[in-house]
Amino acid sequence: GALKFGFYELLKPVVFQMTGGQSMLLDFFISGMLAGTIASIALCPIEAARIRLVADPKFAKGMFDALPKMMGENGAVRVLFSGLPAQMAKQVPYTMTKQVSFDFIAAKAYSMVALLGLSAVADPSIKWSITLGSAFIAGI
Repeated sequence: GALKFGFYELLKPVVFQMTGGQSMLLDFFISGMLAGTIASIALCPIEAARIRLVADPKFAKGMFDALPKMMGENGAVRVLFSGLPAQMAKQVPYTMTKQVSFDFIAAKAYSMVALLGLSAVADPSIKWSITLGSAFIAGI
């Protein structure tokens, strides 16, 4: 989650600058796609080791023992990337949808707060509530 969110927030201004900001929605989707891809690449070896440990608990003592053992048996590239297409097919659309939904919901909530004459900047509890509420709704 931290990789997806972190890269999404990091990539939004980069993508916006590269595209000229003609479509904020498209920029958000591109940022989400890239963040999901990066997270999938990073998580794929860990997921492969987790699955191996669940299937064969006697294979290794833990994650840090399983990864080198798996790479020794099957080669690093096969271990690191054999499940990548499936991981990306699951994570990329999910990340794109969740992150863009969060931004859309938060923007609407801030607009509603402004219409009520309240200031999220002046009241940190409003900002926190909008962030938490938007994340909760986007995660459903």
